[in-house]
Amino acid sequence: MSTSSLQKDFERLSKKQRTARSSRNAKLDFLLQQLEKAKSELESQDEPMEGAGHTKEELAQIAQESQTVVMNLVASVKPAETAESLAAENKDLCTAITKFGKAVDKAMPPDLERAIKPVVIEGKLLNQAIVEHLVRSGRVDLARSLAKEAELVLPDATVAPYQAIFDIVDAIPRRNLSPALQWVQEHEDELASRNSPLPFRLARMHFLQLVEQGRVDEAVAYARGAFPRHAGGHLSEILRLMGTLVFARRLQASPYSAFFDPEEWEALGSLFRAESCEVLGLGHDLPLSISVGAGVRALPALLKFATVMQAKMGDWHGRASLAVEVDLGPDCRFHSVFVCPVSREQASKDNRPMMMQCGHVLCEQSVRKLSRGGGRFKCPYCPAEVSLSTSMRLYI
Repeated sequence: MSTSSLQKDFERLSKKQRTARSSRNAKLDFLLQQLEKAKSELESQDEPMEGAGHTKEELAQIAQESQTVVMNLVASVKPAETAESLAAENKDLCTAITKFGKAVDKAMPPDLERAIKPVVIEGKLLNQAIVEHLVRSGRVDLARSLAKEAELVLPDATVAPYQAIFDIVDAIPRRNLSPALQWVQEHEDELASRNSPLPFRLARMHFLQLVEQGRVDEAVAYARGAFPRHAGGHLSEILRLMGTLVFARRLQASPYSAFFDPEEWEALGSLFRAESCEVLGLGHDLPLSISVGAGVRALPALLKFATVMQAKMGDWHGRASLAVEVDLGPDCRFHSVFVCPVSREQASKDNRPMMMQCGHVLCEQSVRKLSRGGGRFKCPYCPAEVSLSTSMRLYI
């Protein structure tokens, strides 16, 4: 629920509360007026109902008049109906307040501590991850400063390749493609083996830059030399690029204006960074970004699990693995995962997969249960007889 929607609900609740208060005060004021009126009428009979000097008939008349005053008061006030009306209005207001409270709870940030499992992280490893993140994001000077303060070793051989790459990446948004084109030429074979889109994207951008600068003849000459090698996989794109030559003097009003979007330069810089790191065998994923992204994806499922299941399962923070599967997407899968076909449990460092002599794989706990203390047993998936002692532990 958005803040504006919550504000509107609050305004409606305030209006309902003012209306209920006004109605309640009106009813109470009328009740007080009727009570004062009845009191005055009763006090007007200033003689006591019992006493000397009054006959029984006079006393009976006074009692009758007093009873009439009380009956008129009851008839005008209608206590049962008034009490029922006040109770209904109060119930309606309380219901509205409860609903608004739930809306506020829903709109406010949830208690994240319920979904967070306490983890002890070694300070040195955390600092190492931060330094690596800074290096991979091009903040080399800051990485060196942190490494020095944290007493970490940051070899120049580790930093230099990233520094060279980011010098080229920083030049691309400034419309300087010469360093990138030279780098691509030096690593042409490696890029071709990976079927990388980077060489064509750079050639495309250089051609568009020449067209945008009005250097049409140079653009045509460059296209004749650079585009034939890319025609096999990018012919339709090349034909569209040639169309920009017709509108060289009015590019922004042409059907090809999207080619000259400034964001194209940022996208090219990102592509160069990723492709160059892949070619050189360098990691380009940012460790802290991956950790935060994985946490953001997992948090909704963990919050729901903590809210719904914690009452049934108790404290789940001490468990070695989650009781529910949290899919983080294919981009967060960095190693193989094995699920035992017998126990249906995911392998862990305390329950590693084991390959039996027949080649089938089970988790270690399942193998131990089937072996019943170390004896031979029949594989659940084939007729072979196997044993725990001859099974081999796998590391994935």
